[in-house]
Amino acid sequence: LRSCLFNKPPAMRLSVTLAAGFAAAPCCKQCTQPQNKYHSVDAKHGHCGETCLEDSKYSLYRIFEANLTKSNSTTPCADFGFPAYDSTETHGFGPVKDTLDLYDPAPPTVKKEDSPCCKSCSAP
Repeated sequence: LRSCLFNKPPAMRLSVTLAAGFAAAPCCKQCTQPQNKYHSVDAKHGHCGETCLEDSKYSLYRIFEANLTKSNSTTPCADFGFPAYDSTETHGFGPVKDTLDLYDPAPPTVKKEDSPCCKSCSAP
């Protein structure tokens, strides 16, 4: 089963998470049939996850991830303001095991001032 349901403790809790694996590159950029893209946004904890999941498995995984939603886009997390790839993790055990990509919000931008803060200061 290659699909991506997620749990990034404590942000996304999957009560049956007994084993977790980690990868360095995204797994779920594109889904191949019979799988489709699903996502879940946890705004409270600031994370989003993307997975490839067979539609027939949706109701099972939705039990563990209440916000799981079938995506209308190939980049749902970025579309919801979570463009920064964080990690790929595998959660669950036995037949209820899934791999997912986790995304974070874009880092805040720092506004550069046009002039120095202290006009009376001079460089040494």
